Amino acid sequence: MTPDTAAGKISGSGLEYRACVLSIGRDQFLGSTSMLKAAFQSLVGKAAVIDSRATGDSVLQLTRELYGFAHVAYLGINIPSQKPPGFYFHNTYSDAWRQHYHSQNFILIDPVVTKGLRGVTPQDWGQLRQSHPEGCCVFDQALDFGLYHQGISFPVRGTRGETAVLSVTGDVPRREWLQLSKLCMADLQTIAAFFHQGVLKQCGIDIGDDGRSLSKPELECLRWAAEGKSAWDTSMILRISERTVKFHLANARYKLHCVTTTQAVAKAISLRLIVWP
Repeated sequence: MTPDTAAGKISGSGLEYRACVLSIGRDQFLGSTSMLKAAFQSLVGKAAVIDSRATGDSVLQLTRELYGFAHVAYLGINIPSQKPPGFYFHNTYSDAWRQHYHSQNFILIDPVVTKGLRGVTPQDWGQLRQSHPEGCCVFDQALDFGLYHQGISFPVRGTRGETAVLSVTGDVPRREWLQLSKLCMADLQTIAAFFHQGVLKQCGIDIGDDGRSLSKPELECLRWAAEGKSAWDTSMILRISERTVKFHLANARYKLHCVTTTQAVAKAISLRLIVWP
């Protein structure tokens, strides 16, 4: 299937997107169709300006529909301004599963939570199931409520002691799931960062510096990071050392009160300091 043929098959269906992107690869596909690029930009734009639980839920639903996921969920812990213990949930799960999950206190043993909130890298649920047998009952009982074992979670670490995790699940065979999650990895990390920033703003939390103190080199490095360029790639483009690029990105993270470069990019875009590629 060619990119043009694939693009012609997209009509807002996540299942069609999933089939097309798996057949030719996400980068080639997105590079050939402005429709999906615009859809992704619109999605992260909505995530950055969440102003109510309803709009937060709609962003998760849009993510689910765009990529053809079974479910999407966000959990924040120690969110400032929230009543102890500071939990903040958004998800597309059924009411029955949410009630069962809470009644069984699964949050205490769910590997997606216990491992995801402590980690810094994406966590594949298949690996979590093998490495955390004490939490297998959560995955097993989820099947009874129409959920699936295939999933991946993206940790987000804030600067105020809060942590969060954005998770997506799929109803596809393991091999296809690994391919799909890999292709969508960058998108989902960006969505996770934007969504977390949106939740903080919804909770009335000052997310820090407005970015006016950022230097021109710092903004340039953030702009290329937004394009998906590595520090080495950016050093070649700007004709400076990789070490200098990393220095500018570290300063940008510090000034924007962000832990990761992805979060800094998300914040810079939401503040309109850089233009979305």
